[in-house]
Order: sequence, then structure tokens, then C-alpha cells
Amino acid sequence: MHRLARPIAASLRSFPSPPIARIPTQQPRSIPLLLHRLFMDPTTAAVSGVKPNVLLEDQDQHFMQGSGSKPYVLKRVEDHYTCTCPAWAFQKGNPPDSRSCKHLKELLGEAYEIARLAAKGVDLPPTGGKKKAASKKRKAAADDGAAEGGSKKAKKAKKDDGGEDGEEGANDTEQVDVLLANKFDLEGKLDPKGWWMSEKLDGIRVYWNKQGLYSRLGNRFHAPKSFTDQLPKECTLDGELFLRRNAFSETSSIVRSHSSDKWGDITFMVFDVPSRGEHSFEARIEYLRKRFGAPKAPAPAADAAVGKGKGKKQVEVGGCIQVVKHIQCKDKAHLEEFLREVESKGGEGVMLRKPGSTYEPCRSSTLLKLKSWFDAEAVVYDYEPGKNKHKGVVGSLKCKMESGKTFKVGSGMSDAQRANPPKIGAIINYRFQETTKDGVPRFPTFRGEAVDKQEPKDAVVPEHRRGAAKGEE
Repeated sequence: MHRLARPIAASLRSFPSPPIARIPTQQPRSIPLLLHRLFMDPTTAAVSGVKPNVLLEDQDQHFMQGSGSKPYVLKRVEDHYTCTCPAWAFQKGNPPDSRSCKHLKELLGEAYEIARLAAKGVDLPPTGGKKKAASKKRKAAADDGAAEGGSKKAKKAKKDDGGEDGEEGANDTEQVDVLLANKFDLEGKLDPKGWWMSEKLDGIRVYWNKQGLYSRLGNRFHAPKSFTDQLPKECTLDGELFLRRNAFSETSSIVRSHSSDKWGDITFMVFDVPSRGEHSFEARIEYLRKRFGAPKAPAPAADAAVGKGKGKKQVEVGGCIQVVKHIQCKDKAHLEEFLREVESKGGEGVMLRKPGSTYEPCRSSTLLKLKSWFDAEAVVYDYEPGKNKHKGVVGSLKCKMESGKTFKVGSGMSDAQRANPPKIGAIINYRFQETTKDGVPRFPTFRGEAVDKQEPKDAVVPEHRRGAAKGEE
């Protein structure tokens, strides 16, 4: 490249450009625009003759629902595309104009993404966001404490007879594919009868590949040899490193340390065996029962909190391993009763496994999670202007709680409600799952105006649902 063109090409990534059709040719940006057109057709966005399935103009956005409550935002920025999903953000080894993800492939087409990245000299990343060596920089505390999953390397390793211990044979990073849960809606049509219920644990998700313990992001946990020596060499395991209920921060501190004495207080709560993933869920649980002893629910907080440190934990049949107990659901009433029981003990919620299901290393409807919602009322005192697709209408309502604390809520509002929002002074009903330490609702959802209320009313939130150490999964 000519030496004068280098700074021009570098500037492409930082220009906040309007749509190409509106750029005046006399503007200083005419030279970058010329370079842009050499790469991507300015009218069809085609690259090497391959057109996208959906044409986005420069700065256009597309919203795609993911696993969370908020949709991912896909956006075209001149000659490349961005996405707000973690998989796109974690590709730190590539510049923003050389990244892709499964959402962009779904929207634009895989053939188009291959051509677009090939023009940049980059291979298309595999769906699922395979972790590179750079993943070791990510903190293990970001793990989802309720998902289940496996490892591509582990699936290959299941053919092996043995494996070295966690101190000698394990890599610092591992490519891990995980089975992630969808949300279960109590008001939905799905009948949970026959599904397997278990407590949603407040621990650190972990995967044993016969050689080492890894987080769902592929980072190794440096457990002491006294811990890993108790783990099997003939199968892989999927579960959580668990201390006790409502102790996520403390658990995270222990398992992120190198061979801390307090590892003796950690239990490996196992809920699956990925190396036997082709078998039914019932068969896999039976295998775990025969290998490690009868499944159990987490010990009460009072018992688990007893300082046993330095490996003095009382050893069960499976050593540091405890198989998670599952109960077959009779109906929705049974599920709600079980949820109340779990939450009364300080548990996070309930996980549901589909009967007869195999192990799938992806987000799957065979694994569901359920947590309680809280309902409350607040008074609208102002509006937050909308942005992007909501430009010109209300983006969110500024609300005041009975306690006097303020928050904003926009999720759950329809286009019609944004165009004609509740009036200032109106009482609205909203829903949320937990609060911050200050008692402000996290991720509230608008439900509608509370026409039968004259004053706002706060929900009564148990202590264990306030200021959670972890964010929404």
C-alpha cells in the first residue's frame, strides 16, 4: 500500500459516517470513500460478487433476540458490521472490521460473511465463538453459574483410556462448548409434567475434561492435586464448584486462587456427563449415581458454612463430587411449589431438563431455567427520549418508587405505548427479578398502567435477592 494511503485506510474505522448516498463528493472524505468502494459495492453491499441476504445501509441497525431480555444490536458501519453479543466483542485478536458472529451470519448469510472476511484476510469464526488463546485474559468470575456444557476436545478425549492429573496434563486454556438454558415461562403453554427439576445453584460453572477443570470460557481452574485426584479419568463431568447458597463471591475468590487451602470446602456439584452425551438424560444420571453415589440437594447453609478448610471436608462416596438431585415434575403447581421451597432456602431458582434428552453443546430448549419475578408499582415523573429505532418516541419511562428511589423502564413497551406513553403522574406496574444493593430494580419490564392504584407500592424483596453478586445470565 502507498505510504500516503495508510493513514487514510486507518481512518476508515473511526469515521462516524452518514449513509454513503448522502456524502457530498467535495467533502474531505471522498478519498476514504473511494477506498471503501474498492472493497464493497456501495449500492448492493456485495463483496466479491456475493450479496448479503439483508441489505443494511450505512449506520442502519437490526435487532435480534438472544438469550437475555434485551436483543442484540447488529449495525453496519461503512464496510463492516458490528454486534453487541459477547462472541463478537471477545474477538479481540481481530480489528472491528474483521469480526463476525452467528447473529451476523444468520442475518447476512454465511456465504456473504465468508466473502467479506476473506477480503480482509480473515477466516470466518466458527458458530459458538470458539475461544482462542486470548480467552485466558478473561476472568473466570464471568462464568454462568447455571448453564451446562461440554468441550469439543473432551468429546475426542472420551476415546482415551486415561489422562494425566489436573496439575501435570492440563492446558491453561481449553475450547469449551456449552449447553445453555432458555427461560421457562410459568404463564406460557409448555407443560412441565415429566421434566426433571433441580435447584439452580449459585456456584461457578465448571467442566472436567479428564485432565483439568475449566470454566465455560475455557479458562483453567488451578485446583490442588488433592482435589483433582478425586476426579475420574474415564469420563468428563459438567457441573458447578459450589461452596454454599448465597456465597458466589466467596466461591469465586477460592476457585480463582492457585491451590487455596479453602478448596477443601468446595464441592463439585455434578449435573451431567458430556462424554456420554448420546445417551438419554435419565441414563446419564443413573451412570453418575452408580459412579459417585446417590444424588443430593445442596447442604443447608448452616451446615455448609462450618469452617472445614484445608481439606477437612467430610468425604462422601464420590469424594469431592456430589451428584445434583433431580425430581420429576408432576405439573405446574408442583413446579411452583418446588420453586418456592428452593427460594425459601436461599436458592436461586429451578432448572428443568427435558426427559429423554441428549446432551447438546448449544443453547437448547431441552434445558430451561426459572426464577421468580416481583411485581410493583411506580409513578411516572418524566420521559427518556428514544434512540435509533425508537427515535422520535419515548425510549423509557423515568419512574419513582414508593421509597423515593428512581429508575428507568423501557423494556416491555410496545411501539404504540412508546408513541402514546402513560401520562406524567400515572401509576404503572412493572416486573423484575432482583434489585441492586440500593434496592433499585434490575432489568425491570413494563407491564402497563395500574388503573386501580393511586399510589406506588414497592415489592417486598428477600435479602438474598438484593445486590446479587452476579448479573443476569
